[in-house]
Amino acid sequence: MRMKASTLSVSRWTWLVLLTFFSLAMSSYLDFPRINFAGQFRADVSTRNNDGCNYKLPTPPVNAWNPLGTGEFYIDAKVTSVVYKDGTYSTQDPIVNSPIVNNINMPPAKLVDLDPDNQMKSTVYGLQMFMFSDAEKSNVVLEGKWIRHVIVHNIWTRVFQRGGDSSFSANGFTRLEDIKWGEFNESLAINQLKEVSYQALSVRTTHYSYMDNSAIDGNFTFGYIVGTIGLYKEGEPLNAGGERQLSYRHLNLSSIAMAVKDKCGVEGPFIRAYKAPFQVKTQTVTSNTAVLSVDLSNALAMQEDLALCNLGQLQFAVVSQERCCIDIIGQEINYLEEGWLQNTGGIVDMKLEASELDMVVSMNLTLVVVSDEPTIGSNNYEICGEGAMMMRSQQYAEIILQEVQFFIRPLDYYVFRLQRTFQETATFEVLVTNLGKPESGVPITLINDRDKKPSADCAFELEKSVVETNSSGVATFHLKLNASCKIPYPREYGGKICSEYPTGTTINIDGQSFEFLYNLDGKYGSAQSENCSSDVEVIKDKNFFQIAFCSNALSLLVHSDPLEFKYTEPYTWIDHVQPIFQQYYYLYPVMSSILNLSDYSSVIQIQNLNLLKFAMSRPFDDPTYMPVTRDLSPLKQQVILDWLDSPLLGRITCQAVSDEVILDVALCPANTFGSSFTHPSFLFYSGHAEISNPTEQWQFDAMNNNCTLESLKLQLQQAVELEFATIPLYMTTLYSIAPGCNTEAYGLIRSVLIQEMLHMSQSANILIALGGRPVIDSDKKTPSYPTTGLPGGVLPNLNVTLHRASRAHLRDTLMAIEFPHETDVAVNGTVIMNATIGLFYQQVNNCMSSLTDQGIDLFGVDTSQLQLRWPWPNNTNGELHVIRSLKDAQEGVLEIIEQGEGASPIDPDFTRNELAHFYKFEEIVCSKALVKVNDTHYAYEGDPIEFDTTGIYPMRDNPSKNGIKNGTQAYYEARAFHRTYRNLLGKLQQAFDGEPEMLIEAVSIMESLLVHARRVMRTKLENSDETVGPVFDYEWKD
Repeated sequence: MRMKASTLSVSRWTWLVLLTFFSLAMSSYLDFPRINFAGQFRADVSTRNNDGCNYKLPTPPVNAWNPLGTGEFYIDAKVTSVVYKDGTYSTQDPIVNSPIVNNINMPPAKLVDLDPDNQMKSTVYGLQMFMFSDAEKSNVVLEGKWIRHVIVHNIWTRVFQRGGDSSFSANGFTRLEDIKWGEFNESLAINQLKEVSYQALSVRTTHYSYMDNSAIDGNFTFGYIVGTIGLYKEGEPLNAGGERQLSYRHLNLSSIAMAVKDKCGVEGPFIRAYKAPFQVKTQTVTSNTAVLSVDLSNALAMQEDLALCNLGQLQFAVVSQERCCIDIIGQEINYLEEGWLQNTGGIVDMKLEASELDMVVSMNLTLVVVSDEPTIGSNNYEICGEGAMMMRSQQYAEIILQEVQFFIRPLDYYVFRLQRTFQETATFEVLVTNLGKPESGVPITLINDRDKKPSADCAFELEKSVVETNSSGVATFHLKLNASCKIPYPREYGGKICSEYPTGTTINIDGQSFEFLYNLDGKYGSAQSENCSSDVEVIKDKNFFQIAFCSNALSLLVHSDPLEFKYTEPYTWIDHVQPIFQQYYYLYPVMSSILNLSDYSSVIQIQNLNLLKFAMSRPFDDPTYMPVTRDLSPLKQQVILDWLDSPLLGRITCQAVSDEVILDVALCPANTFGSSFTHPSFLFYSGHAEISNPTEQWQFDAMNNNCTLESLKLQLQQAVELEFATIPLYMTTLYSIAPGCNTEAYGLIRSVLIQEMLHMSQSANILIALGGRPVIDSDKKTPSYPTTGLPGGVLPNLNVTLHRASRAHLRDTLMAIEFPHETDVAVNGTVIMNATIGLFYQQVNNCMSSLTDQGIDLFGVDTSQLQLRWPWPNNTNGELHVIRSLKDAQEGVLEIIEQGEGASPIDPDFTRNELAHFYKFEEIVCSKALVKVNDTHYAYEGDPIEFDTTGIYPMRDNPSKNGIKNGTQAYYEARAFHRTYRNLLGKLQQAFDGEPEMLIEAVSIMESLLVHARRVMRTKLENSDETVGPVFDYEWKD
């Protein structure tokens, strides 16, 4: 079936030399060694901004299929196989089945479109990839930064029987940088990859069957991914995948279509194959053999069940023009084996014989279907025979993919954001190869996509519209913004685009989106090329309904002239900031889980001002960067940052709010209290704290008035656990309040929650100052619910449960945790010690004083560089003390006591002009603010504090993984929350372990946790009216 040569030809030696040289310059994931993986991805994108009509204010936006999307992007995969550097394929290497995930212990990566008018440039930002050697994810083998890239290369309708996004498939090509290698000497594949590509790696991913229908898909916003990790060397194209490419283009579409239902379960014509990068290289530098490696991961059509369609016997081939027949290359492709795509990464490796190498390096490769019967169409050939007579083989080959002469693609990133006033220049490089080798002297033309943006001719000054490739096969274009050209702002929509608006309606989308296509210059003749000469590759035959996109066109988002905004200082909320934030509030409602961007009073809360300043000042590629969509012009960004430093209001008209409230007398003290009257609930709460038999070392120390440095460190570790144990409790109560409801109660609980994080950090700082190491990321150090008592033997009789917000829950649990410690109760003349949080910390202070009195220098070693700093400047929630002395430590402990319980049971305000936690909670219970009646007494007679039970999510008690059915939306939302929670624990542990700067990232993860909490609070369990709720279990085991 193929031509054979009896001796090695001179041309083959020439090709081997050329291949060896080019292999050294262009290593990629197709080379050896490589690692394949497969699993799922989640792209929780927001979709209101997909519709340009939604930018019209104040018209209420139209919801798309995921209006509350977070923009988060996750990978959850496992290693499926390896290929060693000698080309041996294995599923037995110890690294096989190891997890590959991203953004462990850090804020989640984000997936973002360029613009509403250009949604085919979906780009991943801030992704950190991790490979572990164990299922528990305890030993990192490989970690690296995933370079920003577009993940929708070569997107096409692959699963014809499915609708929407679940029918599509696409490639992504990127590289891993800032590589960190762990120890895993058991894996030969890891050791070989580390040896030959230590600093960077190339990655190809294929994404398919993305679930975009929340009504029917249990895997909503999830899809499938197969990928390959391999070599990378400087100069390798970021966006190609191989040196050459097979494509359906330039073939007769009617001939390559599949019209027979029993082949793939499809009625009507259907394109069977799309595009496949490939390369031909020597197996090793010194080898006399070569290997053909073809990436079919995004090339072959799929059935509705996502199995590859049975297209028949697939083989590679070249067309012998002299004999008008086809020569078969290599063996049959075993693509129908179960799990072939996942196990191999979709890559086929074939060793080439001498005659095959001669043909492949000098002729266009094809992918064919071999059969015994000819088919009708212009893509069909007989297969060449063998032997001296060269008789035909009596078999036939139908071409379904074919290489063309020139392969044209971007050399590097091809998406630009420019500010017109700065007269910035975009430098765009195009790589041209001819049968895998760089081709010099080829004229490439850059073409404005006029149908979309006719103003591009004015907006850009091109040095040359036609550029010839250099000796490296690269044509370089320079597009400079024309400062004299007025780019329309706002954009004009209406008519066909927004049917509800008249033609010419202006829409406040910042800037304009432009796109340029590229191809061989028309004067170059009739040579065929694989290029980007049209934005949408519509199948032109009227019988076809498939579509594919040229997703690697040059794309530019040009922000408008700042002078058009007429921004003059001082910036105000009304005149400058509110119009911007109001639009984001409408377009990205998920932000309301963190703050209300449309509400001045919400934005100017100190924690929100600090959060906005932090997020909007982060590097552009940082996962915490705000806005997530990265569509705000540098000018507007700076205006907002300047305003955040001095948040002037301007003019505003407030609406009257009814102060009608129902007072629940049964839950509230009926009388004033103070120096003459003890709080009436204290006797009730003291029962939770009574100690009859001490169990903790600090309790024995307190009774015996004695302690040691080791017992002090143990108690401070318990203090970290104690403070953290309150955080899930208060989080759950807080998260159960629906956005916009019970705002005063929400603010009170949130202020307590932030202070609890401060208290945990303060305890950790004291322990670090003493030479200890706080531990929080451990199943033995984190709480589980329900439980009795708190860590450290505090409140040993209290039933602690996770419950949605209610006055009863605040009274019975949250107030019980915070009740003042100076409330020892006399029973039959005997005073019983009450193990409250305040007494717990009083023993910390007593022990530190006692040890110091004994001459022990507790703080002789300066550990201040290892201690945590509160991430928010101008903080009103208290001070996080850096501990260098006993005085520092005691002040930190005093702040914990006073913020939590107040200094005494008769003085809830003390000297800090802020209520202690106990009294904040009781204000909600009483629906009234606590006020001073006179100099010594207090009563709940102040302004009303609304608590509307209809504004509380119906969350089940003590949420856990139990009762959640795998495969349901409830499962995936709960799993996403739990993953973020574990990331929070990991980041806190990093901060405790000598990287205190990680605390600010932990705060960012907490904000992400709030977003996921809103989702689990509103997602109902299957066949239940109750919602899932946040799962705080340490482990999640299916």
